[in-house]
Amino acid sequence: MRLLRLSTLGPLSGLVILSILAFFNQRSVNQAQANRYESLKLAYELRASSDELTRLARTYVVTGSKAYEDQYWHILDVRNGRKARPDGRTVPLRKLMQEQGFSAEEFAKLKQAEDNSNALVTTKTIAMNAIKGRFADGMGGYTRQAAPNPDLARRIMHDPKYHSDKKLIMDPIGEFENLLDRRTETAAENARRLGDSVMIVGMLIASTAAISTWFSLRHHGNKLHGAIEELSSTSGFVATGASQVASSSRYLADGASEQVAALEEISGSAREMGSMATSNAGRTQNASELVSREQQKFQEATGQLAEMVGAMEEIDAASDRISRINKVIDEIAFQTNILALNAAVEAARAGEAGLGFAVVAEEVRNLSQRSTKAARETAALIEESSARTRLGRTKVDQVAGSIRELAGQSAEVRSLVEDVRLGSRDQLQAIERIGAAIDQIERVTKQSASGAVEGSAAAEELTAQAKGLRDVVSILEMMVESRPRPLR
Repeated sequence: MRLLRLSTLGPLSGLVILSILAFFNQRSVNQAQANRYESLKLAYELRASSDELTRLARTYVVTGSKAYEDQYWHILDVRNGRKARPDGRTVPLRKLMQEQGFSAEEFAKLKQAEDNSNALVTTKTIAMNAIKGRFADGMGGYTRQAAPNPDLARRIMHDPKYHSDKKLIMDPIGEFENLLDRRTETAAENARRLGDSVMIVGMLIASTAAISTWFSLRHHGNKLHGAIEELSSTSGFVATGASQVASSSRYLADGASEQVAALEEISGSAREMGSMATSNAGRTQNASELVSREQQKFQEATGQLAEMVGAMEEIDAASDRISRINKVIDEIAFQTNILALNAAVEAARAGEAGLGFAVVAEEVRNLSQRSTKAARETAALIEESSARTRLGRTKVDQVAGSIRELAGQSAEVRSLVEDVRLGSRDQLQAIERIGAAIDQIERVTKQSASGAVEGSAAAEELTAQAKGLRDVVSILEMMVESRPRPLR
């Protein structure tokens, strides 16, 4: 009887231990996948917050709207642990990284990215204060007052150095994700191999237990009721544990499948946003070119108006010269009229001898009066023409001023359109990075779902083996009840 117990309880104990190992191994796989997902979420938060801070700072230096400045500081305060997160906790992002249990190399990469992101905040602070007319005082503050400098703010937020500093943030995040992939994939693979080994050993132990029990029953059939009951209880425990493992694995697989579906929907939305950003970038490029052409036309119109003003000034000068000539003619006619009067007086004194000369003097006087009248009419017309010319010049000056004002506004519009174009380009790059991060999280979730499915299959296989063991126990019970004769 003691030999029967040893031959039965040894394999069964091993089977129970292996079942427990399989359960905890599957749980460690699930925890590793969950840890991987949370780690990628922290890296994505750092990447997304950096992109969002850039977008809000650039929008503020273009519009000067305080709403964008408030959003900027809110995001920075949440990341630095000065304001509560959506889940209610007030904790810095770096502390969450420390609590996540990264390796030293992984944490160093994320710390490098966060330090570079905080360094870039200085550039954004300089730009945002330049919009308010506040500049660095050399002591770490921005108390020096001067005229606002939006050109400086826009330049340092879009120049090559800014993009270079931005790259110093994104590169370490990408390297961190690669390190995390290698570490977690290795751990998951080791856990899967251990699970396969446990299953194989469990099947061997179950088979050995069944065979050993059968041979023992051949010799001690009438003494094994207690052992069979214990074996039945143990096999039931194994079956229950395996069923629980299978249920947990199926639950995890279903949850992972739902996550994959949600991530695919988010990825589609990100691609649609990328397409819209590309379209917006093209439209802003067209708008910039259109504004440039209109600005050139304004410059051409200004030049033509300047030529027109010059021509009108020449006309005005010519009118002045004609007026002076006409005045000379009027004076000559006046003198001629006086001479004609004197000649008529002298002709009257001469009597009949001066009659012919009197007729000539009268005609000369008539011509002089007509010349005087014509000269005065001409002077009136010239004066009217000069007045209209001066009025026209005033109108032209007003039109030229309006065109110059429109040209200045056009230049401002062009600057704003260019800022929008650069912002659209940066937004497109940020959306592409977000899409890449979502794709990576989707791959991780699919791997988690695959691991859960494999764990569920292994647990179901273990359940089947446990049921087979119970069938063997039933057969043994029947054999014991039949009380076979011991072998000699």
